[in-house]
Amino acid sequence: MGLFLVEKTFLAFTRGDDGLWYRSRMHETPLLDLRKPGEFFWFAMIVLFIVLVWYTWLNRSTLGAAFRAIKVNESKMKFLGYNTFVIRWTGFTLNCVLAALAGAMFAVNYGFVNPSITAPDRAAEVLVATLLGGAGSIYGPFFGTVAFIGLRDVVSTFVSRWEVAMGVLTIIVCFKFKGGVWGTLQSIGRKLRGLKGKFSAQNV
Repeated sequence: MGLFLVEKTFLAFTRGDDGLWYRSRMHETPLLDLRKPGEFFWFAMIVLFIVLVWYTWLNRSTLGAAFRAIKVNESKMKFLGYNTFVIRWTGFTLNCVLAALAGAMFAVNYGFVNPSITAPDRAAEVLVATLLGGAGSIYGPFFGTVAFIGLRDVVSTFVSRWEVAMGVLTIIVCFKFKGGVWGTLQSIGRKLRGLKGKFSAQNV
């Protein structure tokens, strides 16, 4: 429905399949010229760092604890007197702000926006990347995106229908590796720290 609205109903605003071009109308920006791919990369890295720091702070805050509590058991939160609707609405609003930021950066990076980015298969890519990285974690989506893009580029060179291979891989990760890529890395890190502690204790 979203694709149809953007492509047909709002044709006067979106220009349909032709899309919207921004590259010719972009002006030089101070410090980092976002028209240049190299400088936009560093801008994106700065934004990513700020978002990760903000998410880390949010995860340790009272609001973050409220988000997790609602996810586990919303009925208990209501029983304790919390307005779960307001908390959920706050989380939804924050998600929309970050999604809008990502969309704006996409438009600046490519200088072009086409209705195809609203297609269902593009929306599924975000879910697959999140599942691969580890849903419900701060750094999971980041590692999931790196894994998804990397595997997609590798698999697509050998298989034309790379979506099937990625789907099978996602199922395997979800059922066999708890917490996705990030959860697996955390488990390996804990095991290595445990082995290091045992080794140090034996030496003492």
